[in-house]
Amino acid sequence: MERDPSAAGEEDGGLLYLYGVVREDGSGSPSSVVYHGLAALVETVASAVFAPAALEQRLASVEWVAELARRHEARLAAAMQSGPVIPARLCTLFSGDEAVRKLLADSEEEFLALLDRLTDAEEWGIKVYCDMAALRTATADEATTEALAAGGPPVSPGQAYVLARQRDADLTARVTRRLEEILDHILDEVEPLTLESSARALLPAAATMRPERMLLNLAVLVARDGLAALEAALDELGDELGREGVVLDRSGPWPPYSFTGPTDEVS
Repeated sequence: MERDPSAAGEEDGGLLYLYGVVREDGSGSPSSVVYHGLAALVETVASAVFAPAALEQRLASVEWVAELARRHEARLAAAMQSGPVIPARLCTLFSGDEAVRKLLADSEEEFLALLDRLTDAEEWGIKVYCDMAALRTATADEATTEALAAGGPPVSPGQAYVLARQRDADLTARVTRRLEEILDHILDEVEPLTLESSARALLPAAATMRPERMLLNLAVLVARDGLAALEAALDELGDELGREGVVLDRSGPWPPYSFTGPTDEVS
């Protein structure tokens, strides 16, 4: 991996930056700390950069954090090529090898169970968006068809105004119910194809950078041999619901943050 300018040099004993925990493979890599069947993926970093006061200042820099996150995710992605990984949060730091071994020893059973659960599985993200104007139009078309079929006697202008207000309120209620139906339908199709799922907070438009409203932000743990079935189901749902302005977006695989507990920082 390209050397980080914040890595420790000979003049700085440094801290250990933890990327994640994997099964020990017997390679004796210098970038890992081993305890029984576990290996912590670490890198020595300069304490002058990552000590609490200095780190707090650097975390205020969007560019610095983005570069650190890129390196963090790249290291995890490389490790995921060889097997399951329990990812550590950004800037999980330890004073040295013994502190890392203590983490592995204290959490040995939990970590081994997590790695077993993550074997041959991947985390994917599923986000569902909706163009609310398109959904309202589609719902209004259906309501208009029903009204025409029902027919009715002529009405006065005043009655027409009242009826229009009633129809608008009814349409808003129909759209709300349809949103619930859409979400239930998507979850009914998706969840049987996953091992686990975890709902995340919905993001505002400023974060998604999309014109549509976010309806669902879901993390799923999927068996690798079941990924094709999930992708086919999402494609079919997209085709089915697209007329109503629904867009399904999938991304991954990601380090399985959503299905592993955070590793603790140790001073």
